[in-house]
Amino acid sequence: MVFTQVQSDDEDDRESVASSNYINNSTEEDFAQIYHVTLIEDGEIEEEDAEDAPVELEEGVKATVDELREVNLGNTEDPRSIYTSA
Repeated sequence: MVFTQVQSDDEDDRESVASSNYINNSTEEDFAQIYHVTLIEDGEIEEEDAEDAPVELEEGVKATVDELREVNLGNTEDPRSIYTSA
């Protein structure tokens, strides 16, 4: 983070701003990008213990096959079969 100062025509009238640009208020085209930063001083991060995976996952990948049901969306002359899971 870079701390810059907003400078006005009066040198005694200065305000500190967290910004990435140096600003001179003498023109209307000037702008500032202000970033808010939150610092957390607590250095300890709690680690969670991983649990063992369920037996189903330990045995490997198993293919799942759903039972399908054929549905005809057409007619007897122009069949349009689709399959839906039961």
